[in-house]
Amino acid sequence: MKCFLKIILILIVSMIANHSCKKDNPRPDYLTTLPISGITQTTAITGGNFGWYGLTTYSTGVCYNTIGSPALEENTGIIGNRKDSVTIDGYGEVNFVSTLTGLTPSTTYYVVAYAHQNWWNSYGKVLSFRTLAADK
Repeated sequence: MKCFLKIILILIVSMIANHSCKKDNPRPDYLTTLPISGITQTTAITGGNFGWYGLTTYSTGVCYNTIGSPALEENTGIIGNRKDSVTIDGYGEVNFVSTLTGLTPSTTYYVVAYAHQNWWNSYGKVLSFRTLAADK
């Protein structure tokens, strides 16, 4: 009888542990930098998609620069490098569009989508593009 009860107890614990590990409604922790489009001599369009359900997002947008690895200052939501530029395109939006303006012709830019949350910043993948050459 003791052996039978142990087996039943093991099965119950096993079922509970297995069920609690299943992700019937997984939280999609992702942030994607949208492909760059509409590139001209001085403008470009990008943005991001993200999904952090249930967490507060203070701002979303993109960071960009001409030297690589654009980012916000750690945990603050402000520009991390004096050569970085940032757009603020919303607060908590799942999809957002960023229009980059004032760009220099024939220049390579690096851009990354960000979401600033409570005490951390999350980023998509850094993408690069080159603005069109100036008209002659």
